[in-house]
Amino acid sequence: MTGPGVAGAFTDGSGQIANVPLLLGDAAGEWTLVGGALNLTGAMGVSDAAPTPRFKPLAARTVTLALVNGTITAAGTLFEPTTSTKVADVTLDHALARGRARPT
Repeated sequence: MTGPGVAGAFTDGSGQIANVPLLLGDAAGEWTLVGGALNLTGAMGVSDAAPTPRFKPLAARTVTLALVNGTITAAGTLFEPTTSTKVADVTLDHALARGRARPT
């Protein structure tokens, strides 16, 4: 418990975004829930779930995710995991009521 809400850490998280052939795994970081706003920071692995993968697994670092008032915003930087070569900066905005995301 924190003064205005709750906070903690997570490890070994995984998931998949519906209708998007990406697998998220090995997620670890910190989370807070304050005033109905969920915020996460951390890192994770990203791999292609397509039957014929289009890219090799990547490491997502400096990942942030916020769920506030029915909208998810997320951002992170993708790296090649063995050389730490930066591949891309990624951001996402998803209004849950719309039922689909809009990359930004």
